[in-house]
Amino acid sequence: MTVINGEPYLWRQIATKIREDIVSGQYKDGDPYLTGAEIAERFHVSQTTTVRRAVEQITREGLLTEGHGRRGRCVRLQKPLIFHATRTESAQRITERRASGVDGWMADVSEQNRTPGQDISVAICEASPDVASRLGIHDGDPVVVRRRIRTVDGDPHNLNDTWYPETIAKGTPIMYPADVKQGTIALLEDLGYVQERYTDEVTARMPTREESSRLRIPEGIVPVMVHYRIGYTKDGPLKLTVTVWPADRARIIYEFPA
Repeated sequence: MTVINGEPYLWRQIATKIREDIVSGQYKDGDPYLTGAEIAERFHVSQTTTVRRAVEQITREGLLTEGHGRRGRCVRLQKPLIFHATRTESAQRITERRASGVDGWMADVSEQNRTPGQDISVAICEASPDVASRLGIHDGDPVVVRRRIRTVDGDPHNLNDTWYPETIAKGTPIMYPADVKQGTIALLEDLGYVQERYTDEVTARMPTREESSRLRIPEGIVPVMVHYRIGYTKDGPLKLTVTVWPADRARIIYEFPA
């Protein structure tokens, strides 16, 4: 057993067992979990500090609620959102959004009987080397970025940033921090920029401190998937979207004909 400053790290082992209890499926979302006294009895631990540290760790991971009153902590199961990557920007979906006037994110989440939301901000900045290379422009060229923190059922879910060359976005509704009624792809089509294809790249890493804070991800526990999508017209790159998905909150699905 590892010992640091003379104190056995039993709490890590207890946290592992609590985590296994929850993810194994023996509890339903909202079920009450064992009390501190019951956990101590189960693992034959007398130190309340050991149990408290274990429970606090699992709570930070989002698998237990904060304790309130006699009811104590309850199980909190993640319900991963299904993101149909090939369907969300299809011609059919764009046509549907034109008719409904509903943002793509709002439509995709609502169809899964979840409650969507988003906070949008817009800025003009200089293209970083990575953004510039993906958009086929020069480092430092002006770009318009729409930054969104997107929520599901009232909780932060993912970060979604889209960059456009300023020459394309300037003077359009893309510049305003609000939903684009028909969707940005349809809007760009109306302006003569028809997206003919896109490329996707998905990588994985641990979240930055800022991402952990904004998305309420426990540091060092849950990795994120970083989804890069570049949309192209016949003349070249049109936009770059980067989405940061906590790995336990989303499943990305691609569907192709055989």
